[in-house]
Amino acid sequence: MATLTEHPTVRRFYEGGLESPPSASSTVLDSGELRRVCLDLGADDVGFVEIERPEIRDQEMDRWPKKMWTLSHKPVAVAAGLGRVGIHRNVIHPRFGNFVLLGTVVTEARVSEPSHPIDFNPCLECKLCVAACPTGAISPSGEFNFSACYTHNYSEFMGGFSDWVENVADSSNRFEYRRRVSDAETVSMWQSLGFGPNYKAAYCISVCPAGEEVIGPSAPRSNFGSEGLICGLATVGSNDARALEGAPPRGEHVPQLQPEAHFPPGESSL
Repeated sequence: MATLTEHPTVRRFYEGGLESPPSASSTVLDSGELRRVCLDLGADDVGFVEIERPEIRDQEMDRWPKKMWTLSHKPVAVAAGLGRVGIHRNVIHPRFGNFVLLGTVVTEARVSEPSHPIDFNPCLECKLCVAACPTGAISPSGEFNFSACYTHNYSEFMGGFSDWVENVADSSNRFEYRRRVSDAETVSMWQSLGFGPNYKAAYCISVCPAGEEVIGPSAPRSNFGSEGLICGLATVGSNDARALEGAPPRGEHVPQLQPEAHFPPGESSL
């Protein structure tokens, strides 16, 4: 195999046949044109935020169990004017509600007109998410129990999987294992190993009526507190909004794999 210096592309560069690209940090992109490109490529909405903005500075992994990711899409989306965090700790877009998938692109280039947070919270504070949550993680007062949500919803991901492995290793025989782990938990882990890990609850998202294109099917109903619980956005997948059907009863026992961590109203934790 030829050395790197003998590669045709490298040789052309050193011979002056290729020009070095301009530094991205010195480039200023037109925000209007960039927005048009993003929408043409399939995005439903887009915002731009400077990386120095204080509301997105906290993006490190050293605060676990509060946060463990290098880049969190939620604070970026809020800073970029794409919505606000609701009582269920999901970003609610003023038009699409919480039926959104967030993505972030990081670049050294500047934009001509950065975006800013919206001046209201689309969250209706209807507390439907409080009623739908199977673990009681969302308090009517606005507090959030991170441990209850994380332990249940992410039980098939790294945290729950490592606890399951430890239970297997620490069990002296199959009878002790079955005392430690229920049959339902064993089947759940078997399914995740065979087909991939799954989130265990999204009922708070399914029942949320916030958003201009979401509230319409629910608002006219006089029995909004009962049959009017479920509303879906067709462009996101209205079938997902039926996930509440067959939901486990609220208060279902969920083993606490992480230390209790409560968050006051308004503080985002996921």
